[in-house]
Amino acid sequence: MMLLLYQLLYPLVAAIVLLKLALAGRGTALREGKPELAQRLGRLSPEERSRLGDRPVWLHAASVGEVVGFAPLVARLAKEPGRPRILFTTSTVAGRERAKALPGVDLAVLAPVDCWPAVRAFLDSARPRCLLVAETELWPMTLLLARRMGVRIGLANGRVTQRAFGRYGCIRGLLAPALAGFERAAVQTGEDLERLSSLGMPRGALLRTGSMKYDTPLPSEEALREARSRLAELGWGEDPCWVAGSTRPGEEEPLLEAQRLCRQNQPRLRLILAPRHVERVEELAALLRSKGIKLVRWTQLLPFDKEPECLLVDRMGVLASLYPCGRAAFVGGTLVPVGGHNLLEPASLGVPVLFGPHTSSVEDVARALQASGGGLQAADGAALASQLTKMLDDEHRRRASEAALATARTFSGATERTWEHIKPLLG
Repeated sequence: MMLLLYQLLYPLVAAIVLLKLALAGRGTALREGKPELAQRLGRLSPEERSRLGDRPVWLHAASVGEVVGFAPLVARLAKEPGRPRILFTTSTVAGRERAKALPGVDLAVLAPVDCWPAVRAFLDSARPRCLLVAETELWPMTLLLARRMGVRIGLANGRVTQRAFGRYGCIRGLLAPALAGFERAAVQTGEDLERLSSLGMPRGALLRTGSMKYDTPLPSEEALREARSRLAELGWGEDPCWVAGSTRPGEEEPLLEAQRLCRQNQPRLRLILAPRHVERVEELAALLRSKGIKLVRWTQLLPFDKEPECLLVDRMGVLASLYPCGRAAFVGGTLVPVGGHNLLEPASLGVPVLFGPHTSSVEDVARALQASGGGLQAADGAALASQLTKMLDDEHRRRASEAALATARTFSGATERTWEHIKPLLG
C-alpha cells in the first residue's frame, strides 16, 4: 500500500523538486528537450542500446559531485580484463555530461523517473547485471523492480546524515523492503553503517570503507599551468588570493564581506569564486557589480580589464586546478544548512581549508582538519575574515598547509576497499 501511495504521489514530489530548483535560481537546469524526456521515461535508442553490449554494469549517481566521487571506481573497473560495459545514469543533465567525460563509461544517460513504467522500460532495454548506486540515491521503485528482475544491487560511498535519517524514519515502511535487496554496501563512516542498518539494510552487506571522492586524482600539470597562466594574464602577479569553491546561495554575501574586511589590511587581496552550479554565474556577476567589485570570468576572451579583484569561474572542472593558487580555500555548502562539500579536495593539494558550521555530510573530515590545524571553521563573514587573515601569514599558512595535506592522506584508500567489497556483484 505504501508503494502504491508513493507512486500516486510521485508526480507531486517531482513538481516540488522542480519548483525548488527554479526558486534556487537554477532554472537553466530544467531546460531539457525530447532526448532528455525520452531518457526520463526509460527509453534508450537503438544506437544507445548497441553501445551497452550484453549485461552491462549500471552505475547511478545524483549529479556532478557524486559522479566525481564514483570516478576512481570507474577507473578501477575499466582496468579489468574482459570487463563488462559501463552504463552510467544521473539525475541531472550536468551530472550526465560529467559522466560522459569519464574514461571507461560506454553510455551516460539520465536516470528514469522512479515510476514503474519508466523503470521497467529502462530495465527491459538495458538489461544490467548489477546496479551500483552512489551515496543517498535510494529510489524505492527502482531498487525493488531491479531486484525483482534479477539485478544484483550494491551501494558505494553510502551515507545518511542525521538530518536525512530523521526523514527516512518517516518512510521506513516504504524504504525497508527496498534496502533489504542490497547485497553489498560500502559506506563512508560507522555512523552511516548504523543508520542504514536500522533502516533495513542487511547488516552483513555493510562495510565501512570511507569515501572514494577522497581518492580522486589530482589535477594534471597541464591544468595547473593553465590556471597559473590565467592568473598571470590578469596581472595578479604575487598578490595574495584565496579561493571560494562550490558556493551555495546565501554564502556569497558573507564571503564578500570577509573579502572586504581583509582588504582593509591587504588591499591587493584577490578572490577566486566558483559557485557549485554554473547556471548561477549571471546572478553572482550582478552581485559582485553591486558591491563595486571588478570581475572577470574564466571563459572571458581577451582583451579584458587587467587586475580585477575577482575571478568568477563559469566552467565545470577547473576548480581543482585553481585551489593551489590560493593561500586558503573556503569550501561551500557549510555556511548554509547543506552539509558541506569535499573539504579534502583543497587539503589534498596542500591548501588550508576554511568552512562554516554546517558540516553534517563531512563531519569526520571537518573534525580531523580542525584537530590537525589544517582547517578552520567560521560562522559568518567577520569570523571568516579573522580566520583568513591567519592564513595570509606565511609561517601560519606553511604549518596549516602541511597539516591539511597530512590529514588528507589519512583518508585515502577507500577505492580499493570499496572495489574488494563490491567485486562479487559483477559476476
